[in-house]
Amino acid sequence: MTRAALIVIVAIVVVEAGWSAATTSAVLDEVTYLDVSRALYLHGDASRLSALGIAPLPIVLWYGLPALVAPEQFTKAIALARSAAIALAAVPLVLVVYYWLAMEIDARAGAVGAALVALSPNVVAHGALATTDVLATGCSLAALAALAQYVDRPTRPTFALLAGTTSLAVASKYSALALFIIVAVVMFTRFRSRIGGACAAIGVIAATTFVFVWALHRFALVPAAFPYIEHVNVPAPVAGVLFQLKHQREGHPSFLMGMHSGTGWWYFIPAALSVKSTPVELVALVAATVISLLPRRDGTTSDLVWRAAFILFGALALVGRVDIGIRYVLILIPLAVLLVTTWVCGTFARPRIVVAASAIALAIQSVNAASIAPHYLSYFNALAGGPANGFRYLADSNIDWGQDLPALRAAFERVGARRPLLSYFGSAPLNAYGVTADPWLSGDQAELQPWDWVAISVTNLNGVYLSGDPFAPFRPVEPSTRAGYSIFLYSTARADVQRAIADASVRLPWSTGIR
Repeated sequence: MTRAALIVIVAIVVVEAGWSAATTSAVLDEVTYLDVSRALYLHGDASRLSALGIAPLPIVLWYGLPALVAPEQFTKAIALARSAAIALAAVPLVLVVYYWLAMEIDARAGAVGAALVALSPNVVAHGALATTDVLATGCSLAALAALAQYVDRPTRPTFALLAGTTSLAVASKYSALALFIIVAVVMFTRFRSRIGGACAAIGVIAATTFVFVWALHRFALVPAAFPYIEHVNVPAPVAGVLFQLKHQREGHPSFLMGMHSGTGWWYFIPAALSVKSTPVELVALVAATVISLLPRRDGTTSDLVWRAAFILFGALALVGRVDIGIRYVLILIPLAVLLVTTWVCGTFARPRIVVAASAIALAIQSVNAASIAPHYLSYFNALAGGPANGFRYLADSNIDWGQDLPALRAAFERVGARRPLLSYFGSAPLNAYGVTADPWLSGDQAELQPWDWVAISVTNLNGVYLSGDPFAPFRPVEPSTRAGYSIFLYSTARADVQRAIADASVRLPWSTGIR
């Protein structure tokens, strides 16, 4: 029964992620990673990895074969990368949740927890992409599970598993370096009489991780590109971490509920999770916060690991200055599921209560996943007014990452657009997805051609990265139709659209430099 359930859960993940992958265009990071992989595999240049702060494992796993695909076969390259990501990141993440709960409680609890994660729109959205986030989440969870096993049974095999999974996690995304704090907290808590041995173990894990990640960079030495040591050559992973530290220090343009910031807000992630999480996830996140903060002396090692990880990753989210997506804290969703599932099973003695709670949670999660399919990236809960209102709250990878070119092509065909003008937030080639449109780059374009439709990505609509907020005049204008939930279309036959075009043209730079 439980084996059959696990097969069904894995099938659900594959179908959901596969559907999303097949119906969306390459997002910004995927285009970047494909370019970086071509530099690595075709020219042996690993410097771009560290120059952009990209951890190497996703490039190695997803883009080895796509890098060899001809540039004119762009969609084929992305499809290959996404297929690898679904098989090697999305599916393993669900399996880690299943087996950890199965070991802690039983197989039925594992199936419930794995299903809740498999039906999470945010997990599916990023599991369908050949990016870093789900891989880092899965590898980090595997490292945490290995930590619990090692602390309970400190043997050479369990230590090797801990060192290996930690190396994979850091090679997936440099933010996984936070795992070393969790490892230290848990080891120092459990091995109080062997602090020296714990420190030595952490040192070996750190050395193993460094060598592994550097090997994936082909042991390259590159300029540090960090204040005061810009021209000093350092190991590529060190340069990559320094880039991320610099990025965090300088901040990143952010958007939240109509506000703009260059350094974010401490409450960005809580606010984003409140509108991007399903009802089940909202309850789980709140409950997990309470569970994690309450003192407990009789918990298992896994419980200690979960609580330490949930608190640390949550705290880091509050102090981070790169507030562009909940993908940065995606690990909080499975951690909340692990914590709350264990608490429910341990608190209620009556199996009927546990079964009923599980059934209700799975039903609600299923409805939410089905309601947004296959546009998982643009999921917003009913509290926020659903995905149609998501652009009012967030931007960038929370709703609009360049993924809706297929939907835009279909929308142009549906309305019979002959000469559309497009402001697209993305870097995927339009022609690869059958989109024919002129990019709206200057203020005088609107006067030069008889455009019949205007299409604007909602990130550009909200002026997140554009100087002068040029498309502000369009925000009060109701779109004529939409492409997915991330691109708004306006018919130029409407008087209010014509006025918005005229106002936006004044705000945009002119190609001639003369107004």
